[in-house]
Amino acid sequence: MKAPQAEGRDGRITIGIGAKLPCARELCWVGALLGALLLLFFSTPILRGEILSPADLLLKSDPWRQAAPPDFEPANALLSDYVYEMRPYRAITIASLKAGRIPLWDPHNYAGAPFLGNGISGAFYPLNLLVLFLPEATSILLSAMIRLFIAGLSAYTFGRLVGLSILGAGMSSLGFVFSGFLIVWLLYPHADVAIWLPALFLVGEAIIRRPTIFRILALAVIVWIQFLGGHPETSLHILSAVTMYVCWRAGMLLREEGDWRRLAHRLAAFSGALILGTAGATVQLLPLGEFILESAMLRERIALAPPFWFLPRPRLLAMVALVCPYCFGSHLRGDLPLGVFLGVGNFNELHGGYVGVVSLVLATFAIALGARRGIDLFFLILGGLAFCVAYAIPPVFNLVHALPLFRVSANTRSLLLLAFALSVLAGRGTDLLMAVPEERLRRMLKRTWKILIAGMAGVAIVAGSLLIATLSFREKILEETKARIVAKAGKGTFQQSPEPYLALLPRYYDRLMRLLVREGAGRVLLLGLTGLAISLVVSPGRSRRSFTWVLPGVLVLDLLSFGRNYNPATPKELEYPSHGAINFLREQPGLFRVLALNGGLPPNTNVLYGLSEVRGYSPLETEAYHRFVAATGDYPQPIRHFRTLYFSNFASRLIDLLNVKYVMSERELHHQKLRLVWEGTSRVYENLSVLPRAFLVYRTRVLTDERAMDRALRDPDFDPSAMVLLEGKGPTFSGPVDPASTVRIADYQPERVVIEVSSRYDGVLVLADSWFPGWEATVDGVSTQILRANLLLRAVPIPAGTHQVIFWYDPVSFKVGTTVSGVSLVLAVSLGLAALILRKRDASQRW
Repeated sequence: MKAPQAEGRDGRITIGIGAKLPCARELCWVGALLGALLLLFFSTPILRGEILSPADLLLKSDPWRQAAPPDFEPANALLSDYVYEMRPYRAITIASLKAGRIPLWDPHNYAGAPFLGNGISGAFYPLNLLVLFLPEATSILLSAMIRLFIAGLSAYTFGRLVGLSILGAGMSSLGFVFSGFLIVWLLYPHADVAIWLPALFLVGEAIIRRPTIFRILALAVIVWIQFLGGHPETSLHILSAVTMYVCWRAGMLLREEGDWRRLAHRLAAFSGALILGTAGATVQLLPLGEFILESAMLRERIALAPPFWFLPRPRLLAMVALVCPYCFGSHLRGDLPLGVFLGVGNFNELHGGYVGVVSLVLATFAIALGARRGIDLFFLILGGLAFCVAYAIPPVFNLVHALPLFRVSANTRSLLLLAFALSVLAGRGTDLLMAVPEERLRRMLKRTWKILIAGMAGVAIVAGSLLIATLSFREKILEETKARIVAKAGKGTFQQSPEPYLALLPRYYDRLMRLLVREGAGRVLLLGLTGLAISLVVSPGRSRRSFTWVLPGVLVLDLLSFGRNYNPATPKELEYPSHGAINFLREQPGLFRVLALNGGLPPNTNVLYGLSEVRGYSPLETEAYHRFVAATGDYPQPIRHFRTLYFSNFASRLIDLLNVKYVMSERELHHQKLRLVWEGTSRVYENLSVLPRAFLVYRTRVLTDERAMDRALRDPDFDPSAMVLLEGKGPTFSGPVDPASTVRIADYQPERVVIEVSSRYDGVLVLADSWFPGWEATVDGVSTQILRANLLLRAVPIPAGTHQVIFWYDPVSFKVGTTVSGVSLVLAVSLGLAALILRKRDASQRW
């Protein structure tokens, strides 16, 4: 089944775009082959019965560290965000849904924080909900396979729709489904969104050709689902790309037809689908927007964003990762994270654009053979734009970075668009190569082999030279590295001791040797296989068809060797393992929070054990939380969000205020407020000065200035058990204290807290949970304003007597979002039913 093709007057090969969708039988065969490849890709967790998770890296943290072997290395230390964020968030989602609640609020981390609005929880994403019906290990693995299957099948279908042959579409699909971006971010929300990129292009192309209600609804559904995936930056990138594509295609058709009314109709249909899909997702988008406006991240990104005229230094060294993904090493067990040491970047951020050496060569063929017009030209431009933005090449980078929303986005991740563009061009290059006349083909093959041989020789020379230099200057390299580590010790965020890194230097040196040999030999071999595969596939005579499989075979070999073991499988007993210290804390009665020092019990992992921690780890943290943490004395302002992972000033009265009853530490602590209550491979101390989760205060101080609030919190004479600092406005109390007052929490749920209070005097009830827009309160059924207490917490004035106070979280953003999403759903269903009725009526009339 060949794509329509012709040779232009200038000798360039062109391929038509009048193709239709592949038949069901073809899609079934492609789906079966893709499924077989995915089974091979995930064979390790399938055969071993392990869980697809990098959670074994917890064995590098307190309290599990002492139980691990001395030389233990996690399978992939870089994927910590999955362990610290995605997996705990999924646990919160599932627990809430099983309890019949919408997960709006996270009470387990910080002093409570918005959950649905945090942007990455993916609480409504369909694939995240498989765990409701399947065992956990099965649901995680199946979800990952379905993600890649959706990406691969939609990429293949789009390729066929725009005129690629079966082989060309297959090469395009393989290049994208196993591309760097989808593999390194497979367990993250990035991939939840990115997998829908080819589907957006597919339905966008269908709408441009013939706008129908069902096609509009299909696009709206895809837009809606990808927003629910939970990564707004990736949504921005892929929706911008598909909008550019639709406008480009509409312009192409206008040029052919000259009909402005049809152009307007097509663009209106596409715009309507985007609006309908976005409106459907407002139930998640509006809470996200509310949290962003309250976050420290927004201010930080705006402050750090360079001005338009700033000329960035292009990331030239990072470009090497497009052809040699492991040349900078990795965080895989036994490897060396050279990219981090050189300041190039971590593996995930570097390798989103990798689609295989074969794909790069074929994309080059596409450009050389005439893919410089129509759809081909679009993908050439898209790839060029993504390349310039990802590698900070001015002025393209400056222009894109100046656009609304892009200014506060991580645009280096536009490597996703580069990967998709390269995979489509690789498919086009495959078809063009098969259609080249033999005489021209011989000349091209000669040139190709010369380039590949030169490349192999260059790789061998560079790798050999680096190997010789490293061997020759071993002592000097070790000494300089040691000096750098010592110079950086005690600085920066983590305040870590240099000794562990100095002890690893000899091991890392040996790994550097192996890295140079492995990557040098591996790239030379792969370049040779690429040249051989192309030569076999395009060889004249009957053998050309016989060797068609060689080209995708080499690509699969390349991409599977790149990504097959990147997302590790972990024995189930190592996935959030138990520990004596954790078991002790779980057995303690009442409401309390824990503070683990020196990065122990990594933030959010406490969720898996049913514990509440005063720290947290999320891309969105409130500005108030940052200021409060700074006031404990650990850090000056401003602080970046990840620094809160390691604040440890347990002596501060503000820690008592946050209801921190237990402190976990690997080292021995000596302080009058602490009492050792458990000791093993770690230690647990009880904080004897802890304040309860809710308590009454009879003295207030109202402050209207941020700096005044910060100074008051830092004042060593400030006693939060006796006085409350109110922000902006509130009652002024300095009255008598009732020592016999009682405060009892009758019910404590994530979105609802019921407190019974009894006091002889007027006072202020302080609840040591975060203040945030959307929290409401009543006293004996009468609505009352929630005051912002001590910068971070909630409080309400309480008159003398016995009262019941109810706090509940009912944000306007969620209510409005639910209404808009509900209306959008009703509208979509109504349009679908109307279209079905009209179709049946037309069919009956024709009959």
